[in-house]
Formats: sequence, C-alpha cells, structure tokens
Amino acid sequence: WFDEDKDALIEEVANIAVQISGKLRATIQVPMNSDEAVVKTIALADEKVEKWLANKEITNLIFIKNKIINIIASENFRLLNEVGDVIHFDLTENAIDKLETAAFIMNRKTNAKWKEVALNIHSSLYSFCLAAIYKGNYERVMKTAQNGGKELINANEALNKILNMNFPLYHSIIQATTKFGNNDDDIRKLNQLIEFADKTAPFRPTVVKYSVTSIKEQILPALSLIKFLTLETNSINFLFKDDSYNRIKATIKRMEKKTKGQ
Repeated sequence: WFDEDKDALIEEVANIAVQISGKLRATIQVPMNSDEAVVKTIALADEKVEKWLANKEITNLIFIKNKIINIIASENFRLLNEVGDVIHFDLTENAIDKLETAAFIMNRKTNAKWKEVALNIHSSLYSFCLAAIYKGNYERVMKTAQNGGKELINANEALNKILNMNFPLYHSIIQATTKFGNNDDDIRKLNQLIEFADKTAPFRPTVVKYSVTSIKEQILPALSLIKFLTLETNSINFLFKDDSYNRIKATIKRMEKKTKGQ
C-alpha cells in the first residue's frame, strides 16, 4: 500500500459564485485562499459578468473567501447624450441628465444625499417647464428685466405658466387629477421645492434647515409633473425621442421606488 500524501488531498482551486446585486450570474475558479483583489479581477474578466455589468457602475462589493463575491451595481447615468464624438448640450437633454444625476445620487447611503437629489430634480423640472413653454418661440420664456432688457423667467414663474397652460390631452395640469395627484397639496409641495432650491443656493449666505421627510415629500409630485410633461402632453420636442422616453421612464420609476422605500 502507498503511504497517504495529505498534501495531495488539499484542493488547489476554489469555485466562487459570482453574484450581480444578489443574483447568481457566473461561477469562476480561482486559486484557493485568493484575496478579494484577485477574485475581483478574475470575476470582472468573465464574459458573463461583463455582459451583466454593461452600462452599470459598481457601488459596493461583498466578498467571502473561497465561497462568493457579490458585485453590487447600479445603472450608470449618462451626464450627456453622446453620438460619436458629438455631445449635445440641448435643453431637454440637460434636463434628462439632471434627472439621471438625481437618481444616481439616491444610491448614496447618507441622508445628506436628499439635498442634492432635490436640487437636481428642481433643475430638471425647471428645464422641462421651459422646454414645454418654449415651443420654438424664445420670447415665451423671457421677461422684461429691471434694466429694461430681457432675462429668462425664473423657476417659480415657469411653474405658474405650466400650471395655467392648455395641453392637447387635458384642459390643464390642475384639472388632470388622475395624472398629477392631489392638486392643491401637490402644487404646494412643488412651490416648496422651488423655495427650497432658492434658499439653499450656494451663494446664499444664510443657514436653513429642512427635514428629510419634507424634502422627500417635495420630490414625488415633482417626478409626477416631469412624467406628465415629458410623456403625456406632447409639448416637448426631444432630439432623440425614443431614447429620451426610455431614459425618463426608467429613471422616474427607479426614483419613485427609492423615494417611497427609503
């Protein structure tokens, strides 16, 4: 009989389950007792993992030696709409970019994120309001300045114009209760969002305080109005209509879920 070689019985490789945001997507083999950096490198080079991580950003990673690596990833937002080497700085594209930026910031773990989320949603809503009013006529979004010249209407003026506009599908947003929710309460919250953005502007030398709950309450009606304006009124012209619609739908759905769930 041969003598038992205990060293030969030791496994030299480990089968690692690779999860993407908690779902099994691949299995890889790595040298036994490999550290996190080695396993991560091998996992990210796997074709299946590459496919599942396409257009996503890694936000966290959970590693159990010799057993599992769980790659937490979220949809990667596009700051600008690119076609080849051309970047479009269009009013509506900028509005979608701000909306996607807000969704991206929502992935942060601290309550401080809600300030930046609200400010980016405010910027997005303001831009969409201007786009809906504009309709090819620059004068629609201008007003007479104190010096007698012309200047852009502010966010509050843009919102008031929107709330009194007639749309092809509905007499006005105020009457479209099934699409926009409880009118008086939602409009009050929208005005609070505009006030919040104005008071917390970086050049304001004052200290203001808002509760997280009050900020989140302002976000949902703003998202409802953005969804109504962009997807249901036919009042905004997009450079890339199908792509823009898909981006807006996906982003708002994700943000509504996070706002209600957090």
